[in-house]
Amino acid sequence: MPTLLGQGPALIPIGGKIRAGIKVLARKAAEQPQAQGIYDQGAEAGDSFDQIERAIVGALPQLKTPLIPCNVPWFTVRAQDFPSDEIARQILQAYGEDRGDGHHLYRFPIVFPADQWQTVMPYELAAWGAQDKRYWSLYSADGRVRHCIFHAPVPMDSTGRRSSRIFGGRKTVLREKNGGICDAEACIDYQ
Repeated sequence: MPTLLGQGPALIPIGGKIRAGIKVLARKAAEQPQAQGIYDQGAEAGDSFDQIERAIVGALPQLKTPLIPCNVPWFTVRAQDFPSDEIARQILQAYGEDRGDGHHLYRFPIVFPADQWQTVMPYELAAWGAQDKRYWSLYSADGRVRHCIFHAPVPMDSTGRRSSRIFGGRKTVLREKNGGICDAEACIDYQ
């Protein structure tokens, strides 16, 4: 539905976050027994990795980045990433498995409340200048054609010395090059 500020993309409500992988102590942090103790205590308590990292940096300020990402075959489900602790527990209870190294979430079903994949996973190809985005891609309404668009030039007043202010910002227009079609493999600006 169009609003006073224009038409915006549909937003999918987020009920929580299930993260891929974990964070472990970096090599320098692992050499510190105090950092190892804080990490173990936070992991046992179910704290998020951001909370554990803040606690380590607070205790050992010389460690700037004590945790690094690590790939594991399971997903991380933390109570802090959901509006209710009960939701995280229910997900682990319903879909979690024990494959020998603890009860973890290895796989789970996902249902998206949209028929268009661009609504679920929006992305764009973009060519940036020194200060701003010059050109970017946008899919057509049917989701099959990727168009190249950019901001229209700033309109000037009748004297040509002053720019006119436009409600809602500058409009976006199709780029004339390639007939407005985004072809990243042939685009010099994107390359």
